[in-house]
Amino acid sequence: MKVLHVFSDTQWTGAAEQVVNLCRALHERCVDVTIACAAGPPGVQSPVRERAREQGVRTLEPFQLRHGVDRARNLRNIWSLRKCIATEKFDIVHAHTQTDHLLGGFAARHTGCTPLVVRTSHCSNSMAPTAANRILVARYTDGLITPSHAARARAMETFALPADRVWTVHSAVDTLRFSPSMGLPDVRSRFGLSDEHFVLEVRQRAQGDLTSDRLLEALERASRQVSGVRVLILGCGGVVESPFVQPSGPLRMHNCVALPAQPCRDNYVAALSALDARLFVPPFGESACTALLEAMALEKPCIVPERGVLPEIVTQGVDGLVVRNDPLAISGAIVRLARAPRLRRNLGTNARRKVVRDFSLNSQASLVDNLYQSLIRLCPRKTRLRRSRRARPLRM
Repeated sequence: MKVLHVFSDTQWTGAAEQVVNLCRALHERCVDVTIACAAGPPGVQSPVRERAREQGVRTLEPFQLRHGVDRARNLRNIWSLRKCIATEKFDIVHAHTQTDHLLGGFAARHTGCTPLVVRTSHCSNSMAPTAANRILVARYTDGLITPSHAARARAMETFALPADRVWTVHSAVDTLRFSPSMGLPDVRSRFGLSDEHFVLEVRQRAQGDLTSDRLLEALERASRQVSGVRVLILGCGGVVESPFVQPSGPLRMHNCVALPAQPCRDNYVAALSALDARLFVPPFGESACTALLEAMALEKPCIVPERGVLPEIVTQGVDGLVVRNDPLAISGAIVRLARAPRLRRNLGTNARRKVVRDFSLNSQASLVDNLYQSLIRLCPRKTRLRRSRRARPLRM
């Protein structure tokens, strides 16, 4: 079975890491997998291509993929992809963004070998019901992969897809890289943290709205009840954006202080291992599931809201805490973890065990491999596009 993954994002994002990791795991399962990725700027190597080759995954760059609408470039890319698919005789074309879906789907449908088209939606809320997505799903989709059961149900209802062509595949994490048994450097001392401190990281999109105010209120309540609470803000280089970090410096909440950290790729795992717990407060980005699994793999208990995709991963009181999204409930969960080291250890141990069992790269690749094979047995999907008053012509 030959599979071509089309990924047009030129930045190293959470979705890019998921795609490369999945392709590596599929390659280890003897699936002939190739990534068609965008070339970087002149003189700069594409980070997706670089990381893929580091993992031993074959890459192709016969075209210039870019986000957005550029009709001339897209036509050239479709022609290049069509020639590539026809020459290599791929069985499946797997797209990951709307641009990938347009180029890969159109090229696949206009080749003699007619490979099957699979789309992965990396958005936890499923694909938006836009006119463009309706056309892509109706004409250029044989199977759809969603990141949660809720997203799967919404996709089936929105796009009228049969149940046997829509699947749920959660994010996965490299359990070897994110392992508490690895010898990691001491990061706590760098920020003046000791074993007496309770170090918490908050995962939330930076914004100055009511949600941030509620979060600050929750931390204020927790800091009044427990001394030594510290909030560590982990950024991936550049400027750390957070409602806790003010222009004048870290925001102090009684005995709680927010410390911005900017770990690079090499010491990110070490910085994450310095935490005692991780808190997720909506709204959070699409990489929230990956961030959750990374912490769980390092035996760090997590506090997640009771709504959304994260409760599908965390079991309340077994491998994490699921709470209401209000200041009182959040502060209560923080205090509970801060006062109970044994509870943190038990939750962390169970979390690591669940990730290794259900959310490792090997388990994800096994599931996707089985989905490919079941889709090949189903053959291409033949449907007629339903006209909609809101639908507009799809531009290339």
